[in-house]
Amino acid sequence: MMFWKAPFHTIKLLLQKFQGEKIVTLHKFNTQLNKLCFGQNDKKHKPVPLKESVLRDAALPGKAIEKWTVFRLFPLMIGGFVPKDSPHWHLYLLLLNICDIILAPQIKLSWLGYLSSLISEFLAELQLLFPGKFTPKTHYFVHYPRLIHEFGPLRAHWCIRFEAKHLYFKHLSSVVCNFQNISLTLAKRYQMHQCYDIQKGTATAVAPDACREVPLSKLQALKEVITSGDIPNETVWKTEKIVIDSTTYKVGDLFVLYVVHGEEVPIFVKVLHIVKYRGQWLACGLIYTSTHFEEHLHAYCVQNTRKWVAFKPGDEADFHPLDAYTDVNDNLFITLHHKPLGHGVLED
Repeated sequence: MMFWKAPFHTIKLLLQKFQGEKIVTLHKFNTQLNKLCFGQNDKKHKPVPLKESVLRDAALPGKAIEKWTVFRLFPLMIGGFVPKDSPHWHLYLLLLNICDIILAPQIKLSWLGYLSSLISEFLAELQLLFPGKFTPKTHYFVHYPRLIHEFGPLRAHWCIRFEAKHLYFKHLSSVVCNFQNISLTLAKRYQMHQCYDIQKGTATAVAPDACREVPLSKLQALKEVITSGDIPNETVWKTEKIVIDSTTYKVGDLFVLYVVHGEEVPIFVKVLHIVKYRGQWLACGLIYTSTHFEEHLHAYCVQNTRKWVAFKPGDEADFHPLDAYTDVNDNLFITLHHKPLGHGVLED
C-alpha cells in the first residue's frame, strides 16, 4: 500500500504555506513539538524537530512511524494557531478522514462511497491550493475504494509490517560483527528466535517479578465489578503490564471498549488495574464517554464517567493503546489510529 508519501508530502506543503503566511513558523512548530507532553504510547515514536531544509522541499526527517506520529498529532501541536476557515487546514482534515478509513482493520461497505467522495474532494483541492505539487502516488488514492471492495481492508497489505520485521535483521546485523556470511548468520538467529517463540507455548507474557498478591478488599472500586461483592476476602494477582496475543496492556492506557451501534461513537476505558482473578487476567478501569468530535483537532473530546468496568484483554473493540491530551482549557482529547468500527461483520 503506497499511500505513505501523500500524508508526509501534505504536511511538508502545509508547513511551507503556514511559514509563508506567518501562521505557524518552523520555529513555532518545533517549540510546540517540544512542549507537547507525549503519552506513554506516542512517546515511543516521538518525532524529531524539523530543519530549515524542509521548507526547501527536503524530506521530513525521522522514521516512517515517527513521521506518521507528526501527521496524526499535527492538530494537537499547531491546531490552535490555525484559523478554522483555513482552506489548507480543510485539505489536511480531508486527508485525515481518508487515512482513518484506509487504515481501518474492518471497513463497512457503506463507507466506500463516502471514501470516494473524500478522495475526489481532496485531490481537487490539492490541485487548486498547491498547483504543480501533485504527485503520482497521490493519484493512487483514486483506486483505493475499488481495491478495498475487491480485496478487503488495505491495512493487511501495507508495508510497515514488513519494515517492522526487517528492523529485527537490521539491529542484529549491526551487533553480530559477521563480515563473511551475514545471510547465514541472520537466517540461523531468526530460526532460533522462531523456535523459542513456538516452544513458549503461551500467548500471555508477564514478568514474574512484576506480579504481586493483593487482597481484593484493598481494591474497593473493583470488588463489586469483579465479584459482585460476594467474596470480600479473596486475593488477586496484580501487575502493571501484560502482553496477551501480541498486544501490550499497561496501566494508564486507553482503549476503545466498544462503539455505539448505528452512531459509530467510541466509548473508551482507561486501564487502572490489571489483575488475575480465579486464573483469568482482567483489565479494570474507568469508562470515558465522548462528548463530541472536535473536527478542527480531529479528536474526540471525552469525560470521565467515574464508572468502573472490568474486561478480558482481547474483548475491547480496538487493540491500539491510546493516549489522552489536554488543551489550555483542560479539555481531554483522544486521537484514534483509524475510524472505529468494533466487533461485527463487515456487511451492513
